[in-house]
Amino acid sequence: MPTPPLQAGTGRDRASHVPSSNPQSALRIPKERALSEIGICIIRKVMTATAALHKQIERYRIMTGEERLAIALDLHEVSCDIAREGIRHDHPEADPAEVERLLRRRLELSRAG
Repeated sequence: MPTPPLQAGTGRDRASHVPSSNPQSALRIPKERALSEIGICIIRKVMTATAALHKQIERYRIMTGEERLAIALDLHEVSCDIAREGIRHDHPEADPAEVERLLRRRLELSRAG
């Protein structure tokens, strides 16, 4: 189960996310200076899915359109390679030309649906 993000002034122990035994001694951080979820993840060397998504979007915004297109084309090629392996598994008798024909058919069906 993911650990909930820290909130400023909640009386929680920063190391374990367990409520401290003495709320008076809890570290009080003004809300405007509280660490972001990404900052907490970096300190704890843990990345939540939300923090990873924000980081990925941040990096995509820095990239040029050409860089983002290259990534998309690489991902498409990887997914086609995986589909080819599935086709070879389902049709072990298929030669390379037949595998490509079946792949094109799958792609056409995915566009139609």
